[in-house]
Amino acid sequence: MAESPHTESHPRRPPVDIDPSSKTPDQSSGASCLDTLELERLDQSFGQWADQPKRRDIKESRQRIWLIFRLIRTTGAKLGEITALETDDLDLARGRMRLTGLGQSRWIPLPANLWQQLDEVLNLKTGERPFDVDPAHVRRKFYEQAQACGLPKEAGNPSAIRRSRAVELMREGVPMPVVQQAMGQTATSTAVSLMDIPQQDREHILRQFLDRENGRKTSARNEFYAKVHSIGRGDIQAAISLQTLGGFNIHSVITMDSLDRLDIREGAYLTAQIKAPNVHLALGEEEPQLGISNLLLGTVEKITLGKVAAEAILRLTDGSLICSTLTRSSAQRLNLTPGDKAWALFPAHAVILNVEK
Repeated sequence: MAESPHTESHPRRPPVDIDPSSKTPDQSSGASCLDTLELERLDQSFGQWADQPKRRDIKESRQRIWLIFRLIRTTGAKLGEITALETDDLDLARGRMRLTGLGQSRWIPLPANLWQQLDEVLNLKTGERPFDVDPAHVRRKFYEQAQACGLPKEAGNPSAIRRSRAVELMREGVPMPVVQQAMGQTATSTAVSLMDIPQQDREHILRQFLDRENGRKTSARNEFYAKVHSIGRGDIQAAISLQTLGGFNIHSVITMDSLDRLDIREGAYLTAQIKAPNVHLALGEEEPQLGISNLLLGTVEKITLGKVAAEAILRLTDGSLICSTLTRSSAQRLNLTPGDKAWALFPAHAVILNVEK
């Protein structure tokens, strides 16, 4: 069936499926829970899908669906709350969004990159409902993108995404009352209800987390936010396999003392850092057969030649940057130019692991 750029509109109505008796987001829905890497995979799949069409109207329609996903993924809002949004609910000056549920409204901060995307894609006019899209159409597209990136169909359920965000926020240390209040939920107990946090403080806590989270996705070069996939323990050292937000596999070797001191466990999230002098380069798209632990393919973005040393910056397929410092003569011998394909190579012992406390 051909895709239509037009979607079905509905009259203004309260957001649907708000359950005042629910204690945690969509606890009874049976929806699976996605981890941070899976949510990022889904976001990247949506982005690629939204950028494919050449026809402007189709592209705008897809961008709108992608934005609905990103708003649910970021705020934990219900689909009905997003489709009921009006432009007056979007506070451009303060970078926040107003959601309404259980007869009460709440303001949720948005990260700068998401707000910029909203501003670019939507031609906001007072009184309009920018996400007035048939919920059944939205769900179909969510299911399609989940399957497109290798996840089960139900992983694209808006309730699963909402629930996953709640778990993600609490795992990262956002207080449960803040998570519940941000998602329009009631407290789980009288004790928790006594910890009611004022709206201003709640926004401040959430914005701090969003700024930190956004910094991971747009991190400094040679830094990767990653999930610990496996740990191989030895007598003296431990071999740690990581998967980054961009889907790269990185391997690190640290001492057993460091493993215990940092309390690194499978499933934990941390930042992997590689110092530029430890990054070596190999020109071409064919993978080098050098027996080195870490190889990342990228495109040369910039070369800076100094009198003695040189700096080469590669952009990887997920948009992240990795820098290599080498001698001027080595750079001239490689004859790197912007646009060339090249591999960044670095040993496992050069990967430094940092765990947020």
